[in-house]
Amino acid sequence: MKHQLLAIVASNAPWQYYNKYKKYLKDTKHPFKHRIVFYNDFDLSITAETIKQYGAVAFYYHDPLASLYPEVYQYAKRIEAICQSANIPLINKPDALSDTIKSVQLNKLRLGGFNVAKAYPFNEVHELANIPSKEYPIFIRIEAGHDSHGEFVQGPYNSFEELRRAFVPYELESRIHHQGMVAIQFIETEKLNGLYSKYRCLVTKKAALKAYAYYSDHWYIHYDNAIKNDETAILNHRYASTPFSNEELSLFLRANEVLDLDFCAYDYSIKPDGNIVIWEGNPHPGFSTRSDTEPMRSSIVNLLSNYYESFLPSLPLKYKLKQTLRSLLR
Repeated sequence: MKHQLLAIVASNAPWQYYNKYKKYLKDTKHPFKHRIVFYNDFDLSITAETIKQYGAVAFYYHDPLASLYPEVYQYAKRIEAICQSANIPLINKPDALSDTIKSVQLNKLRLGGFNVAKAYPFNEVHELANIPSKEYPIFIRIEAGHDSHGEFVQGPYNSFEELRRAFVPYELESRIHHQGMVAIQFIETEKLNGLYSKYRCLVTKKAALKAYAYYSDHWYIHYDNAIKNDETAILNHRYASTPFSNEELSLFLRANEVLDLDFCAYDYSIKPDGNIVIWEGNPHPGFSTRSDTEPMRSSIVNLLSNYYESFLPSLPLKYKLKQTLRSLLR
């Protein structure tokens, strides 16, 4: 088992990337499926004896971990301590998965030299009175957690007076997957054919993959308001089929190093001057049905499998021959 990776899954949400990855491995008959063992541990009870049998460990759960899921965070820290004591590499470290609170993540990226929006967490609107007027417009988002459908977004506001007059505080008490509020600096980005554009890429610490693009006539783009027609299909295909430049690739690989993330889906746009602005990094993205089709499905499998394999010792010759035979008999 030292030549296998233990994938500890603590959530069974079928759309999450790790559950889709498991399915893709089977569907594509990728050889790495013989080197990864998926271990569903929904009751958070895995033992040190089980962990120590493997050459590397990957941990999967939602984020931000510590603030929204403290019980699972402590569980992940226990896994981390076991791995450290046994000198076993751990993929998806709990503290890195906890620093995805928007203001924390964006500040880390800014300090790393990335082009990102400024972010101001707050509880009451009056706390935003000292934001310099030159940093407006701003808009309001959920601070911790992912608002995939944009239901909590408000703004943009052009001044503090407008913000104080128009903003309606969120009622988040019953939303266990959302927490807090943050003011985000609005950054103007380029338009293609009159539409705003937002891009998504998938990144490890060794490689990156363009996933898809969304286009909308609204400045805040999400799945529900994205325009889906022949024109945007052509634009999306053009984006996904164009390789990253060396400069772009270097930028996203460095982002994962700064955030200490082994895997992350970045949402970004292009400014009118051609520079990339990163809006957000999501280390536990969901995969939509568009990821289920080729060539995206195989590209995702190769991206993750190649990265995971780098943590494992090389297979002995007899296992390599066995894998080759399996491939020939497929």
